[in-house]
Amino acid sequence: MRVNNILTREVPGGASLQNRHVFEYLETLSLLDHYDLDNRQDLKTLSKDFNEYANTNCKLDEFLQAAKFYQKIANRPRFSFFRRPIFNTYPYKTININQLFEIIVEPKYYGTTTDTYRDLNSKGKAKDYKSKNFDYVTFSGYFSKRHSSNLLEESGLLVIDIDKLEDVESVKTSLLNDKNIPTEMLFVSPGGNGLKWVIKSHPDKYEHELFFNGVSTYLKRTHGIEADQSGKDVSRACFVCHDPDVFINPKYL
Repeated sequence: MRVNNILTREVPGGASLQNRHVFEYLETLSLLDHYDLDNRQDLKTLSKDFNEYANTNCKLDEFLQAAKFYQKIANRPRFSFFRRPIFNTYPYKTININQLFEIIVEPKYYGTTTDTYRDLNSKGKAKDYKSKNFDYVTFSGYFSKRHSSNLLEESGLLVIDIDKLEDVESVKTSLLNDKNIPTEMLFVSPGGNGLKWVIKSHPDKYEHELFFNGVSTYLKRTHGIEADQSGKDVSRACFVCHDPDVFINPKYL
C-alpha cells in the first residue's frame, strides 16, 4: 500500500507499517466522513473492518490513536510548494499549513536569504534577488502546474498581500484582533515592510475572486488597508521567508 507522503511524515511512532496502513485505509476510503471515532460502535466497526482490510490484528486503542492523529492532520489545509526561482511553475510537493509554519519560523531555511534581501539597496537588484532566491507557495490550493487552469483542489485558504506599511506591528495587531475574520497565518513579507495575511476562503460558498474582492473592500473600510490586487488570482504565488514571530492559528497546534 502507498500512503500520502504528507500524512506519512507525521504518523506517530516513527511511521510504523501498521500506522501507515491506518492512514491509507482512512484516506483512501474517506471513512471519517461517515463514521464517528467518538462513537464506540462506529470505532469497533472501523477497527474490525481495518484489520480485514490490512490483514493485521491491530488493537482497538492502537487503531484509535492512529485514527485520531490522522483526523487531526488530515484537516489541515494543504497547498503546493515550489522551489525557486519564481520562473519554475511546477510544484516540488504538497505541504500543509503546519509544515509551512515550521519552515518560516526556523532560521536555517530562509534566515540568511531574508537578511540578504533586506540589506540590498538597489530596487532592481532586490527584485532580481527575490525572484531567484526565495521558494514560494500557492496558498489557495495545490496544482499540477502554477496556473488557474491547473488547479487540482482548493485549500480553503486565501492570502492577502499588504505592502508598503509604515508600521507593520500595529497592522499585525489590528488584523489579529479582528473579530470578523479569524487569522489562519500571518507573517512579515520578505522585504520587511509588508504582511502576508492568510485567512479562510470558503470555496464551497464563494468563488475565489469574488471572495477576494469582498475581503479587499472590508480591509479598506475597516482597517484603511489596501490589499495587493494580484491576490484575486487563485494561483497567486507567495514567497516564503523567515519570520521568527510568524503567527499560526492555535487550532492547528
